Amino acid sequence: MKQLPVAMITVILAAGAGPQAASACSPAAHPPSVRPETGPECDWSFRTGDYEAVSLSGLTDLGGGVIAQRLREGNACSFEASLLVTDCKSGEAMLFGPDRVTLMEGPKSLPVLRLLDRLEKRPRGSFASLSAVLAQAEASGVRTSVSVPKGSELRFGGKVRMPLHCGCATLYPGATK
Repeated sequence: MKQLPVAMITVILAAGAGPQAASACSPAAHPPSVRPETGPECDWSFRTGDYEAVSLSGLTDLGGGVIAQRLREGNACSFEASLLVTDCKSGEAMLFGPDRVTLMEGPKSLPVLRLLDRLEKRPRGSFASLSAVLAQAEASGVRTSVSVPKGSELRFGGKVRMPLHCGCATLYPGATK
């Protein structure tokens, strides 16, 4: 799965590198986007400010007409990660998360990322409905999910619109209602 670069990370190690060494993360500044950058697998990104961006990853086909995409909002050092799962047969979708990720705190097991890992490891078609994905989300520790009405788009800052129809149109064009 290809992902568009959002920002560069600069890691600075404190003097005397060893087990007690501190690290810092500094995102590189990029000018805000004029228009979204898009990719062939429905990946999408838009820089909303010098240090902030929103992005939607390429497609993960879970089989049975169900697809998943990671949604990320923030910068390279601190961001919110969510998972958008769409049932192309019904046109319904759910947004799971967000998990708050701060690289300064070190690696953690995050429920949304754990859910995606579990979904990807199961045989394709194991999650052929949103109710099956919702049950797996609860087992993964995901505490927040929101139903996304059919035909919706995500909006950021009142002006940035992220369309959600690309995945179904790309992988399951006949299934979309």
